[in-house]
Amino acid sequence: MSKTINLFEFVKYSWKKSEELKDLPKKKKFSDELEKVLDHIWLERNKFIPSENLYYLSKSKKQRFIDFRKNEIVPRNWIGTIHFRGKEDEYIINLLPKIFHNENKNLNEIEINGIFTHILWWLTGSEKQNYSTVENSLEALESNLLEVMVYLFSEYTLDVFSSNSYNYYETVEEDLQTVKGYTDFNQYVNNYARGNHHIIPCVYDSFQYNNKFNQIVKYVARLLKDFTKNKITKRNLEELLFILDEVEYKTVTIEDCDQVILNPIYTEFKTILDNCKLFLSSLSVYKWKDDYSVFALLIPSEKLFENFIFSILKNNQGDQIKRVSRSRPGRSYLAKQLPDKNRFKMLSDIVLKLATNDYLIFDTKYKKIYNSNIDDDELDPIYNISQSDIYQMVSYAIASGVSNIGLIYPSLPSEDKNKELPIYEISDALSDGKLIRIFPFKVDIIHSKGLEFEVIGKLEDVFLEAKNKLIGQLHTVVETIYNFKIETTK
Repeated sequence: MSKTINLFEFVKYSWKKSEELKDLPKKKKFSDELEKVLDHIWLERNKFIPSENLYYLSKSKKQRFIDFRKNEIVPRNWIGTIHFRGKEDEYIINLLPKIFHNENKNLNEIEINGIFTHILWWLTGSEKQNYSTVENSLEALESNLLEVMVYLFSEYTLDVFSSNSYNYYETVEEDLQTVKGYTDFNQYVNNYARGNHHIIPCVYDSFQYNNKFNQIVKYVARLLKDFTKNKITKRNLEELLFILDEVEYKTVTIEDCDQVILNPIYTEFKTILDNCKLFLSSLSVYKWKDDYSVFALLIPSEKLFENFIFSILKNNQGDQIKRVSRSRPGRSYLAKQLPDKNRFKMLSDIVLKLATNDYLIFDTKYKKIYNSNIDDDELDPIYNISQSDIYQMVSYAIASGVSNIGLIYPSLPSEDKNKELPIYEISDALSDGKLIRIFPFKVDIIHSKGLEFEVIGKLEDVFLEAKNKLIGQLHTVVETIYNFKIETTK
């Protein structure tokens, strides 16, 4: 039996009542096994997940991917796929972005594929996963994010390796009977003392096909081939492995990817390496009690949104922006613990240096904001912007000396796009009444047709209109903040 379960972030799913879970057989066993599997992935996360996100630094031994409650489960802030394959049962659990959730509508297969296509677009802009160059039709694939990503990787990588091979000069240490390169005399002295004066330890550069880059590609290709069910993907990976037959098969890690330095002219190989790094940093693959094989690809949604917006701005700066970075003026820590220890490191999402040499700081917030009509002192009663977000931005402003801070939220598909958000103003009494202004904005990261659009051709062409609109919105955000500053100082 194969069962696909689609779950949205932060939505409550009842074991007994929700459409997604109510028909599952052996719910208790499934729940217990799933929680244990996620606990295992969580404990191993430092091996395959970058460490920038604060969730990664948690000392908790309990997983933070899905909350398991007495009568329900609630996915947290991760998107991706968890794939169980057992002797009799098979489960594919897709964790989907909350911005697409509509409690009044069940999504069809085309719309689910539309969500996956959006995630791929965000990845192409944030982690340099250059799937945009691949001709593809995602409608022909299963509703499984992992299968979609593996398919696109296999198509692109096979296309590159079919017409190019990657060879690289690597330093080789080898015992020879004639000198090649230069002699390691320290080792030769040891050989001579043992009566092996005819053995010369040599160090030389060799133009190697069996290099670390090709070993990484081979390892990832075999890893993915053993799990994919898509016939086209499996065939692509088998052909790729045939091409790499002379390359040594060895286990590699994300650290091995960081050790590979590619010539800038090899842009297509850089794309492949970035994709291998994504898989190695996001996958957890193992056997569970000899009953299940587990294949999980999980991406932190806040980090994906942040990296996507950062990359769009950095690659499309325009005339008014001199530099986009994560380095900001001022100090890096909020407080000093006496006598001399820094505490509470501040991580800026996006720092802009304008052509005028002014600075703006932006923080991305992957949250739904809308008219809440909730009487809560912790929220803006009209826009439900949280008090904690404002506190955080005030601390950024005080530490950096930058008084104009932007908050960037994603727009929701069905909301009023023309509704402006308020500006928050705080008087800093410690700086002679200097005003700190916080500007919330919403930007569109969704196709103009929502989820029902035709996916034919290149991904970059499918989302070209949406990308151009987003670039325009971000430039307007920068202009709005700067012009407001100019008007208020006249």
